[in-house]
Amino acid sequence: MRDYSKVSPQFWTGETGRAIRGDLEAQMVALYLMTSPHSNMIGVFTCPLVYISHEIGIPLEGASKGLSKLVQIGFCTYDHPLETVFIHEMASYQIGVSLKPTDNQVKSVCKEFAAIPESIIKQAFYKKYCEAYHLPKIAPSKPLSKPLGSQEQEQEQEQEHKQEQEGGEETSNSVDDYQDFAPNRKKISENFVPDETCQRFALTNRVNLDFECQKFIAHYQANSEERKDWQAAFRKWILQAAQYNAEDVKKQQSGNSQDMKKAAAANSILSYQPDPAEPDNVPLIGDQDVIDGQYEAI
Repeated sequence: MRDYSKVSPQFWTGETGRAIRGDLEAQMVALYLMTSPHSNMIGVFTCPLVYISHEIGIPLEGASKGLSKLVQIGFCTYDHPLETVFIHEMASYQIGVSLKPTDNQVKSVCKEFAAIPESIIKQAFYKKYCEAYHLPKIAPSKPLSKPLGSQEQEQEQEQEHKQEQEGGEETSNSVDDYQDFAPNRKKISENFVPDETCQRFALTNRVNLDFECQKFIAHYQANSEERKDWQAAFRKWILQAAQYNAEDVKKQQSGNSQDMKKAAAANSILSYQPDPAEPDNVPLIGDQDVIDGQYEAI
């Protein structure tokens, strides 16, 4: 984890700041990515959506929408299967526009670059900074048979989970820039056990870990789906479960509040007692007028 990161005040008035002005979700995600505890000086790092959602404190859908906006305006690139983000200009701000070959930072940059998995993001970073930071040459990557990031597949997965919890209501939380295609995908094991990170997520979000884990395994076994990282998928499931539970509590509280108001109104009517000092027969306006204390029929 870095001790600090540089964020220019011009962020708010520059091209990116103007493009996301008024979009609070995009603004929060942009600032988070630049100062994230998972970030590094070259601006390429693993950053699952569940981390963004959890550490900012916004719903997963809001984190997804904010990230989508940043991808759309060219602030960053996001590889969904690898859960890796590339902030295009972050290296320039954190390191400098270029380095001399003898600069001690060159070795650090090359080390961070070597840690990037083989992907389109790695190729993109190399193309942008190879000369500026004297990166070692790499072999050109083979073109993928499918583009990274299928919005339809990701939406279907989100919808299936929400339908199971809410009885069919459709939502979409996907980032639509890449096709969900990656090697080493596998089906979930019936002996799947949440790791420590998942356990902390469940504890923090007040989710019943055992119950949600059983639902998670049953859901994906029934659909025979495959994932590269089932722990990351379960963290996402936990946050969605927490969001659903919070919404359910609000609905119940709203319903209880209405019931209490109705009960109070009913008790008020039932407990009403007329004042004995008041006359039983009060003349109605339109039937009689009162003149000098005397009733006169109309």
